[in-house]
Amino acid sequence: MENTEPVALEAGQLYTRDQLRRGRGGQRQSGIVTPSQTKEILVFSDVKAGKGPGYHWDGWADDSQQVFYYTGEGQEGDQEFTRGNLALRDAARTGKTIHLFRAAGKARGSTAIQHRYEGEFSLDPEQGVASRGRA
Repeated sequence: MENTEPVALEAGQLYTRDQLRRGRGGQRQSGIVTPSQTKEILVFSDVKAGKGPGYHWDGWADDSQQVFYYTGEGQEGDQEFTRGNLALRDAARTGKTIHLFRAAGKARGSTAIQHRYEGEFSLDPEQGVASRGRA
């Protein structure tokens, strides 16, 4: 029988989306993934892939790597609080943890993109800015 336990997350480690979906579920391609089987929100940032559709704002606020700016879902105009954006905004209220992953290139011998796990973040309720660790 296949192991359906979610893979444990360790900062700095590389994961594919398929690895992360095992035991968690969630969307295959969205930048904000809301797994059905855990109380987590997985946020994926891929600056290179995002430039085409207009996602230009993802990245660290400064060298301390404590604050991360994330564009969210929606390619035109102001972001709307629907789907993933709504889940991200309401994470603290709904008791969900936010986990940030940044694209790190393709796995050797595979077409799967690997994502480096940056850690658990919380959303600043005043500015909507994600910061490392729990508030």
